Amino acid sequence: KEAERKIVRKYEEKGYFIALARHEIIPLKNRPNEVEVLFKIIENEKVKVRKVFFTGNREYSSGDLKKVMATGEGHMFSWATGSGTYIEDFFNRDLSLLAYYYGNEGYIQAKIAKPRVTLSQDKRYIDILIPVSEGNQFKMRSIRFEGDVDEFSEEELVESFPIKSGEIFSSGKLQEGLVSLSDKYGDKGYAFANIIPNPQIDGENKEVDLLINIEKGQKVYWGRVSISGNTKTHDKVIRRELLFSEGELYSSTKRKKSLNRIKRLGYFGPDVNFLTSTPKGRSQTLDLEIQVKEKPTGTLNISAGYGSASRFVFGANVGQNNFLGQGYKLKFNLNIASQEALNFNLYLEDPKFLDSEWFVGLDLRFDKRRIGPPDSRNFTYSQRTQGGSVRVGRELWEDTFIFSRYRFERRELKEAISDDIFTSDDDKDSIISSVSLDMEYDTRNNRLDPSDGLYLSASTEWGGIGGRVFQKFGASARYYERLFWKFVFRTNLEFGYVGNFLTGESPPDSERYLMGGIFSLRGYDTGTVGSNREVTDTRNDPSTGTRRFFIGGTKKVLFNSELEFPLIPEANIRSVLFFDAGQAWENEKQLDVAIRSNYGWGIRWYSPMGPLRFEWGYPLSGKSRESQFNFMIAPTF
Repeated sequence: KEAERKIVRKYEEKGYFIALARHEIIPLKNRPNEVEVLFKIIENEKVKVRKVFFTGNREYSSGDLKKVMATGEGHMFSWATGSGTYIEDFFNRDLSLLAYYYGNEGYIQAKIAKPRVTLSQDKRYIDILIPVSEGNQFKMRSIRFEGDVDEFSEEELVESFPIKSGEIFSSGKLQEGLVSLSDKYGDKGYAFANIIPNPQIDGENKEVDLLINIEKGQKVYWGRVSISGNTKTHDKVIRRELLFSEGELYSSTKRKKSLNRIKRLGYFGPDVNFLTSTPKGRSQTLDLEIQVKEKPTGTLNISAGYGSASRFVFGANVGQNNFLGQGYKLKFNLNIASQEALNFNLYLEDPKFLDSEWFVGLDLRFDKRRIGPPDSRNFTYSQRTQGGSVRVGRELWEDTFIFSRYRFERRELKEAISDDIFTSDDDKDSIISSVSLDMEYDTRNNRLDPSDGLYLSASTEWGGIGGRVFQKFGASARYYERLFWKFVFRTNLEFGYVGNFLTGESPPDSERYLMGGIFSLRGYDTGTVGSNREVTDTRNDPSTGTRRFFIGGTKKVLFNSELEFPLIPEANIRSVLFFDAGQAWENEKQLDVAIRSNYGWGIRWYSPMGPLRFEWGYPLSGKSRESQFNFMIAPTF
């Protein structure tokens, strides 16, 4: 019988609300002590919610109340969205959400009566009638505190409570206030403070007098801290994110912030838990077990091919955000395209150098390529770049970081079709030797796959320590918010300027801004948005005419926004809708500075190899209206 109920429940979860399961016991002739159990299942048709009705609702329309519910009415696209499916557990939760919704708006006496569910004659649809008794809207008249109130003044307690006298009495804000008071006492070490609300309702005047009794209990200290579930990550990588230590006085705020810091590492799944227990005979001690579940943090991509233009092509990309389980970040890229291109990049970062608060990163690179069509006759010029950088920084205060970087690069340009492509002769063979200073404010909940928080950055770079002189300034702002369920909204705004106000000379061409591609404007080819020049090919036959060459701008602005939502949640496959706008320009009088914009969509698979991005962008401005397809194994902004 229990198995029958479980089978029926499984069908209900899929919308087969009238599925039947019956069992039959079949004796076995040759084995008298054994039987065969046969389950006979009648699935019937999938039942859809045809209509949801409300009665008794005066203050809020039926449409407003339906938005609160997960159970919705079926429509022509239900097959794709899954809406209209009746699941009893979800529907019971909807009734609680409706009561909570009214309580949040001050209708604390609202009642959601038992609904009436009617099955259609053909047993394919159900209609739901939900009776509502709204009652009156109440306001807060007064708030008083009694009990252990000696730790804080009356004004401090009232100030920390979100509902003030004269405001609508919200049950949601009441819970927020109780949590806030609990945290306030928790920060003093009272981990088990008991905050008891006692609302006195004045039905005639529609007001509430709130009396809160506080029992603070005794102070508690952290005992033994243990970690479980980390098969690869070293304990110290997790422990150094804790803002408290064993033997220290308990603090609610430090506990919450420590949990968020561990989640933000990006090494573990969403279920990072702090489980506390009181050891026998030590009531003032609180032991903590940190439970984590590791997820893949590395990427590996190897590709090889052959083309008529670029001949043999080979690529290898290896990335590990938790190298050796020590929290090191390692990236290695190698790309070879016969004689046309050779690219090598190695990056190693230690976010807690020697277990200190200092961050150290080392970057080495070598790049050799032909710019332009991959044709030995028609390429624009060949480029060779080699060098590296060292970056050092630390957290100044909570969520605020400062970094300094020294960068050295040597860049050689040869076989150019014309000297006109260079802004200065110094660009043919230049050395970049610069120092930079960056500041970041980062409250993202996960740095690898953020769905909530804010990221702000400002940077300045000064070149001229034995090389080309230039100054570079940049700023960016990113905002992340989970709208509902797993729908995540992201937006990014960037500004940049590069110049040389010390000597008046033009900045190096290598430091100019070019946009287009998956990391900026996804409706345009990589490096095709920015200042450009018409140059004549003097290397081969001048009669071939002029060619447009994108040199980049000294100023840039970029805006990205996207909505990401699950497509196949079980496989961690998501879809995205996006809009981009931006431009890079130098001189408004000579160059086209019209903002380029595009829209598009994409599919992302957050695979064990890393985030696979397939995105199609459609330009809204510019001469070309052809769509662009982008593929990359890399996270979004």
